[in-house]
Amino acid sequence: SNNLKVTGSAVSETVSGGAATAFTMVVGNDGPAAAYDVDLTSTLSANLTPAGVVVCTPSGGAVAPVATPEGTLRSAAIPMGGLLTCNVPARVTAGANGPATSTMTVQAAGDERSSDNSAIASTQAISTDLGVSQTSPAQIGAGSTAVFTAVVANPGPGPANNLLIQWTPGAAPGVSFGVPTCTASGGATCPAVLGPVMTVPTLGVGRSLRFTFSAATEATFRGPLVNTVSVSADGD
Repeated sequence: SNNLKVTGSAVSETVSGGAATAFTMVVGNDGPAAAYDVDLTSTLSANLTPAGVVVCTPSGGAVAPVATPEGTLRSAAIPMGGLLTCNVPARVTAGANGPATSTMTVQAAGDERSSDNSAIASTQAISTDLGVSQTSPAQIGAGSTAVFTAVVANPGPGPANNLLIQWTPGAAPGVSFGVPTCTASGGATCPAVLGPVMTVPTLGVGRSLRFTFSAATEATFRGPLVNTVSVSADGD
């Protein structure tokens, strides 16, 4: 008889939506005899997708598993005290929030206790619904200045990291855009450099950035004024 057991842990406690992560699952045998033809089944929760193959590193005389036609892994033998340390790579679904889990189950003939044949490792998926809105006057007189106000906000439920804010002023003869200004609220931090490409390390829940863009027009200018602002971030 033998006694197979599984333990598991997540590489990180939290993972942004759309980001990659991994789980470490350890399969051992408390004996007293070796376990032969050990089947390992790895399952991810619905908010995770595989980010590569499961790789198990053997130690203590265990035999590295190989893939079976059924989609499981099979180790020829795990002696008493032998271990298989398995890396399970995964990617969190964009927009996911809540627990994201990896489950590993093992099975072999002669296992005297099945209650420890499965383990679940869990991390917390955190996504956010980052957005940008913009207002401007409906019209201005030729020769005056149009002011566009754009607000980048994070209503949650999680923080947004590595923000990329891109500004594209409309190019037209007789229109001149100045350098934008930024005002932060709720403890947020404005970009260090203001211009066409702006970056912010993080934007917490409930925090926002207000950008002001001014476009001066010549007296001879006629037509539409266009100002485009977009934002992207990890976990959005």
